[in-house]
Amino acid sequence: GEPERFDEAMQVDARKKWEQAMDEEHQVLMENQTWDLVKLPEGKRALQNKW
Repeated sequence: GEPERFDEAMQVDARKKWEQAMDEEHQVLMENQTWDLVKLPEGKRALQNKW
């Protein structure tokens, strides 16, 4: 199957394709201003994610 985590994607033969796909997705997210980078409030923890 497909890799589920970044480290898995970087260990497969198709690494270059995964890197390109991740770069393209990141570019689109940035262009669409999908999120705002903000300081984490004191005493709070960030959510976990796969990537």
